[in-house]
Amino acid sequence: MTLYPKANTWAGGTGTGDEIPGIIPSIALSPRAPKKERVKAGPQRLRGIVKRFDTEKSFGFIGVKGGRDVFFHISAAGDSDTANFFPGERVVFERGEDKRGRVCATYVRLAE
Repeated sequence: MTLYPKANTWAGGTGTGDEIPGIIPSIALSPRAPKKERVKAGPQRLRGIVKRFDTEKSFGFIGVKGGRDVFFHISAAGDSDTANFFPGERVVFERGEDKRGRVCATYVRLAE
């Protein structure tokens, strides 16, 4: 015994549902939304203060006002006269991405 014998429902199968009156065409036939492309912003020039620097491992972190700490490697200092950074020093840097897409400082210089 069926409660609703005249219900307009689709029982499945290979059809798209177009043959049943009142049913809209299959979703599979509708156009797909285009994938969102990740927009890469150019380098951003920022100021910060060195929070921590490990001389043995040659990396450290820069504190940014109103943001998260930014990782940097000594290689980001380039041909700087200073081989070491000390906590509390003011620096200017560009925010970029490493090979894995993580945020890091790419051009670190002591602020004047």
